Amino acid sequence: DRVGVPLLLRSSRRMQLTREGESFLPRVVSLLAEGEQLLAHAEQKQSEPGGTVRIAMTPDFGKRVVSEVFPLFAEQLPDIRLQAKLGFDFEDIQDPSFDLAIRLGSVNDDNLVALKLGAFRRLAVVSPDDLRSTPVNRPEDLAALDAIVFGSRGNERIWTFGAENPSTPPVNVAVSGRYAVDSFELCAALAAAGKGVAYVPEFVARPYIERGVLREILPGWASKPTPAFLVYRFGADRVTRIAAALKLLRQEVPKLFDQAESRRD
Repeated sequence: DRVGVPLLLRSSRRMQLTREGESFLPRVVSLLAEGEQLLAHAEQKQSEPGGTVRIAMTPDFGKRVVSEVFPLFAEQLPDIRLQAKLGFDFEDIQDPSFDLAIRLGSVNDDNLVALKLGAFRRLAVVSPDDLRSTPVNRPEDLAALDAIVFGSRGNERIWTFGAENPSTPPVNVAVSGRYAVDSFELCAALAAAGKGVAYVPEFVARPYIERGVLREILPGWASKPTPAFLVYRFGADRVTRIAAALKLLRQEVPKLFDQAESRRD
């Protein structure tokens, strides 16, 4: 209708192209082939993960993830770009500004998927020099030491210790000190500098212990395990870039906890 001439002649017995139809046919075949190629390219791009994945994490654990897990993305998923937001605020994962979060502790949101990655304990650590001057044999002895407190709401805290023997009841110790900071990493650094005793996650303490600048005291006592979760919106795992990031994070982040446990053993 649009060309104004017949392109195809058809009867009950035969069908054939007109002269105009014969001139149209090669171009039509070419256009159809090009369309198929474009669709195939689009499908391939959809199946290959690429784009930006934005992840919210707490500062101290996020530092470990960025330094030890992010480089694996460059090797295994080179087309994915990563953006890390490190902070103690629980970012709203329903907000499309973020794709994923790694949260420590409980996740109280039924509208989110939370996959457990592992768990960690807090250890009491101190400089070897401080330990020699003030021996510690039981959790209650910590009350006599200068404590480096995590947080910014005051310089006094209750540290709760659980024994390796599950039948032993937990012990609560009231501690206080001159320093209160919003970073477990800084708590460990201050303890290594001889400023007091710190109660920090094992993944923070372990590098200092291995360098010999901190020593674990009360090795039979630690906090109860704190779980870590990989959190995302329902349906987000159907997005190719997010699904690829989830797979790698689920594979690699638990190793950060396994390393601490194996070193402890």
